[in-house]
Amino acid sequence: MNLEELIDDMEDAARSTPRDVRIEGIEAVIDAYIEQTGYVPDNQSLYRMTNVILSDELTDKRSNKGDAFEYPFLSRNQLLRRKVGVHQGRNVDGSINREVPLRHAANLGADGQDYSLPIRTYVSKYD
Repeated sequence: MNLEELIDDMEDAARSTPRDVRIEGIEAVIDAYIEQTGYVPDNQSLYRMTNVILSDELTDKRSNKGDAFEYPFLSRNQLLRRKVGVHQGRNVDGSINREVPLRHAANLGADGQDYSLPIRTYVSKYD
């Protein structure tokens, strides 16, 4: 079996195996690959194996992940919604469920004061 087939099998079994078993399996696959080839697996294979380890967090579709966990893993749409405000859904009553993009609060401190750099205004002789 080559590395890609092993990763495919691990991806298929990811939801039914505990995380520590997945980590041990991936460590064994990486060690065997290094012994066989003398090289570390390529970036795409390592990325896929990382996704196998984090499959619980990556498949979690709850909208309150940011509130439930200190460092949540957001899906691509949740991250886009958080950063730039796209893919806004609607609530049951039809109102738009909006999340304010992070750029609106980028320069606000915990005390509510705006700490962005001041913009210099030039006074002309006609003012």
